[in-house]
Amino acid sequence: MKQQDIQNKLNQAIDYLKEEVGAIRTGQATPQLVESLVVDVYGSKMKIVELASISVDAGVISISPWDKSNIDPIARAVEASKMGFVPNTDSDRVIINVPPLTQERRQEFTKLVGEKVENAKITIRNIRQDAMKSFDEMEENGVISEDEKKTQKSQVEEEVKKANEKVILIGEDKKQALMKV
Repeated sequence: MKQQDIQNKLNQAIDYLKEEVGAIRTGQATPQLVESLVVDVYGSKMKIVELASISVDAGVISISPWDKSNIDPIARAVEASKMGFVPNTDSDRVIINVPPLTQERRQEFTKLVGEKVENAKITIRNIRQDAMKSFDEMEENGVISEDEKKTQKSQVEEEVKKANEKVILIGEDKKQALMKV
């Protein structure tokens, strides 16, 4: 396994966590709350961000589909999400009022962020294990020397450490945003 492949996998894990955590609402209206929701349209599944423009103004998310026939499917997707939003529709857009979070919901979402961070750490740990196993096999097969293996392993350890620090920081930032009233 090459260092670049390992770095790409670590970056994918971090990006996935950012997407997952970004979808957890904080009481503030942001486009990330709805842009990755999946809508059944045209006989397939598409994300809202692929179907419409999303704008935010003073606690209200406005979704304006490019094809107005997608208003009802978008509203159904928002309603079916676990966000607890009640979408309102008019002739050319879906409007979502984002109510402030209760303390109980903030704590639930904080726990959810912790779970997502832990899942990201597990993914990073698995990437590390695969890389270490790969280097051991490469040495056994004579592809790399023992010194090269040690160098590669120490580089992976450093990258994994950095990735874990980023994951922890992402989680802490989101938890702080959630607990901010």
